[in-house]
Amino acid sequence: MASVMEKLITPLASGPAEPPRNKVTVVGVGQVGMACAVSILLRELTDELALVDVVEDRLKGEMLDLQHGSLFLKTPKIVADKDYSVTANSRIVVVTAGVRQQEGESRLNLVQRNVNIFKHIIPQIVKYSPDCTLIVVSNPVDVLTYVTWKLSGLPKHRVIGSGTNLDSARFRHIMAEKLGIHSSSFNGYILGEHGDSSVPVWSGANVAGVSLQKLNPDIGTDKDSENWKDAHKMVVDSAYEVIKLKGYTNWAIGLSVADLTETLVKNLNRVHPVSTMVKGMYGIGEEVYLSMPCVLNSSGELKSTSLSELVDDRKNGNLGGEALDVLELLQGNPTLERLQALAKRTGVKVARLEALAVGQKAVGEEGVGGRSPAEEEELRNAKLNVQLREVFAARFATMFTDYESFVIQNSPDLESWLTNREQMHNFDKASFLSDQPEPYLPFLSHFIETQMFATFIDNKIMSQWEEKEPLLRVFDGRIEKARLYNVRAPSLRSSVYQKCTFLKESGKKL
Repeated sequence: MASVMEKLITPLASGPAEPPRNKVTVVGVGQVGMACAVSILLRELTDELALVDVVEDRLKGEMLDLQHGSLFLKTPKIVADKDYSVTANSRIVVVTAGVRQQEGESRLNLVQRNVNIFKHIIPQIVKYSPDCTLIVVSNPVDVLTYVTWKLSGLPKHRVIGSGTNLDSARFRHIMAEKLGIHSSSFNGYILGEHGDSSVPVWSGANVAGVSLQKLNPDIGTDKDSENWKDAHKMVVDSAYEVIKLKGYTNWAIGLSVADLTETLVKNLNRVHPVSTMVKGMYGIGEEVYLSMPCVLNSSGELKSTSLSELVDDRKNGNLGGEALDVLELLQGNPTLERLQALAKRTGVKVARLEALAVGQKAVGEEGVGGRSPAEEEELRNAKLNVQLREVFAARFATMFTDYESFVIQNSPDLESWLTNREQMHNFDKASFLSDQPEPYLPFLSHFIETQMFATFIDNKIMSQWEEKEPLLRVFDGRIEKARLYNVRAPSLRSSVYQKCTFLKESGKKL
């Protein structure tokens, strides 16, 4: 007997169903992930939306909530699963997964925690959607975009970060409000590193083609009596202000990501300031991701626009005289010098530009001449940091010699642990503290509550399934050495407190 569906609908052709043409996947269904998903749906940019997260209840709830509103949308299929097979044949994959920065946590520590998560996520995405374009949103976005590119094995033009697209939108909004116009009528970019170290391009700021710098040559500088540079400070502070008021930011970044998605899906060839590989540009000789104005389209061909407009017209040869070498164009330009400094902070060598600045030739990879007093001070601080870490690692290796099996709780697989990690108790703090000498308790009782210590435990647990982090290998090597010289039988609690041993050089320095 035919079903109601069979009686109602008669197929006129048979054959396999075609895969979606504009499938978009959002990885992570937190506040930012769902803002991206909703913004993409409302702009009708996808014929199938896939959501992925490790928290199954939240994931299913978000999927059902969107499906219940499908009458008001024009996306025929919304799916979700913690298994990445649901992402198959995606054209665009938006990565918002990761942990938030905790109060007092360093960016470096945040990076390490998110890198551990990305090691699990990115290979799965590429496995099921090898032809996708990845948009990384998780912070710190520039570093994690680089990490994503390395983990994915995709061409560099198929891995971009949301970068300063949102910073630029905030800049345009703030400047437009000051000028009494709509934000779309003000043109200007924020480039470089997303966040506190971003760079405003004042020389490119204009309204209807009229350069603000031509009207006010001091705009954005300390000499500017109108204090337009405060607009950039407001851009930097805006995220912190929103977080202070509501606890997080999500809608603006969601709209920004939808804007990037539209350009890619519709082949619009629009220019966006996104985080991209800048090796070979502006004297940067190594791999680093920073935001530059890029032309985006559906073919995946990423083009970076020239920044020659950032240089004085006189230097560019537009007002007479010969056109100069690109490095000469860069010399003395404050915007590009700041971009250079950002690249240098990440370890990139820019010897050619440094040499040009002092009128010398670059000397190999080591830069020009000797170190400056500031660099010498930085080196001394770095050495002291290493020495302190040496003492600290040795002390903790001794403490953990008999505790490793007690601290680390086994989990059947990585996904199960990631799903339940917030509810798991991996370390008995009370028992650990009760076995430590009284003078160390004030420090230890606070330290084991820090995010640094939580990250250490996370790394130890994840080493059950993945290769150990380099620093963790060093630490575990210390534990093995401590056990080698420990004549006592291993026990859950140590009966003898061993004195900390460390390198003579470190002890002398301290």
